[in-house]
Amino acid sequence: MDLNKILEKVSDEASFLEFAKALHLDNKNKKNRREWENNTIADFLESATAYFEDTNFMEKQVGKNPWKKFALFLYAGKFYE
Repeated sequence: MDLNKILEKVSDEASFLEFAKALHLDNKNKKNRREWENNTIADFLESATAYFEDTNFMEKQVGKNPWKKFALFLYAGKFYE
């Protein structure tokens, strides 16, 4: 499963839910767990919020697509420190 490919396709509610499910499975996969910087909900949300505040990547990347913005917000929670 390639999260980046699934993320690129996010454009509506259905594709957002597909991404959220894939992100969940990625976290459950023990092999992928070491790729996750934030394994508590508090750390995850802090990092996602910090990424959103620290960058303007969201606007450049997705424009006005709210589904993709939220998908990127969640994805950032995985890796941003």
